[in-house]
Amino acid sequence: MLIRFALICFGFMFLAGCQDSSPPISDPPEPIPADHPPAEVSPEVSTSEASSSEPATPAENPGITATFASWQEVQGWVASHQGKVVVVDVWSTVCLPCVKELPNFVEFHHAYIDKVACASLNVDFYGGKGTEPKENEPQILKILNSRKVDMTNFISTDPDEDILGEIDTVAIPAVLVYDASGKLAKVFNNDSNEYAPNGFNYENQVIPFVDGLLQGKAP
Repeated sequence: MLIRFALICFGFMFLAGCQDSSPPISDPPEPIPADHPPAEVSPEVSTSEASSSEPATPAENPGITATFASWQEVQGWVASHQGKVVVVDVWSTVCLPCVKELPNFVEFHHAYIDKVACASLNVDFYGGKGTEPKENEPQILKILNSRKVDMTNFISTDPDEDILGEIDTVAIPAVLVYDASGKLAKVFNNDSNEYAPNGFNYENQVIPFVDGLLQGKAP
């Protein structure tokens, strides 16, 4: 019965195929080779939803740029801000919660600009043979522009798995908070389902933690 049902469905699909009026998806992201998945994202993430959520023609802002950097170079940037709390948002263009939370990160950056140094770290690069971090730059800049992420932005030149290994995190989104001495004080992620079902966010989790550090409270 299952085979007969499949054949019937196939017949209907064949007859209707040429009449498909669905509009083409504009400006799709570069396909990711099948031999290696992108950085793992939380279970509720849909990569197709993350891509389709992008505006077709985001406003270009020449002031919004991103620098290619290794993990060690990002750590050097963190160390250069010793004396300040530092927040690094680790994200990917195919992570819907990451992209949705970027405007809240920007708002936080503006509100705490005199007290906290902020940077975004994109981990689209997966390190496959023949691939380069620069291949992902157009889509990354498109999202940074559309979300007006006007801060220090890094594009990782290290593979995503290496970055997640450095912060002992299974999946993104992830937010790293360093105290004023440069020590990594907290890694926000949802590996243990601590913030289920919606995950962590800046308003309810990150900002209160940062406020505590600014007030001299030990994590």
